[in-house]
Order: sequence, then structure tokens, then C-alpha cells
Amino acid sequence: MFAKIKQVAAVGAAVAGLGWITVVSPAVADAQPPRIPPGDNFTCADVPGDNYVRDPDDSNAYYHCVDGVEEHHQKCPGVTQLVMGTPPRCLDRAHHMP
Repeated sequence: MFAKIKQVAAVGAAVAGLGWITVVSPAVADAQPPRIPPGDNFTCADVPGDNYVRDPDDSNAYYHCVDGVEEHHQKCPGVTQLVMGTPPRCLDRAHHMP
């Protein structure tokens, strides 16, 4: 009986200890998911200023990079086609001949 009480007390102390670590550890509480979804291998080049880079996985999308940091990912709607420029544009497929 005494061994069972001792085991329950040890488990309770371990759980309380983990709870305390979670409360006092700001790194755990403030963890943020990555901006680019996992599995996407794109990284902005370390180039100063605004840069537009075609998405290597989607020919109708591009990344906007500022000073080597990805700012946002833009995908043209299905009825349009991406035309790379500064800045890139989504043009109606009927009016744009590739």
C-alpha cells in the first residue's frame, strides 16, 4: 500500500513539474509556425530591396521577397495567367498570348 502511495505521489510531482516548465518557458508559449508551409523548398535570395520570384512548384504563382525575406505568396486566379515583371501581373488568358 505504501509503495502505491509513493508511486502516485511521484507521478503527481512529475506532472506538476512539467506544468511549471510550460508556464515559465516563454519559448514554448511563443512558438510560431513557419510562414511557408512545410514541404515547400523555396527560400528568398539574400538580395536587398523588392524581388519577385516565380514559384518553382506553380507556374501561375510568385513570391514577393524584401531584403531576402519572404513577404507573401501570390497565386493568379484560374482564369488568368501570371506575367512576370516588376511587379508581376495576372492577365486574362483570353487577352494574353504566351
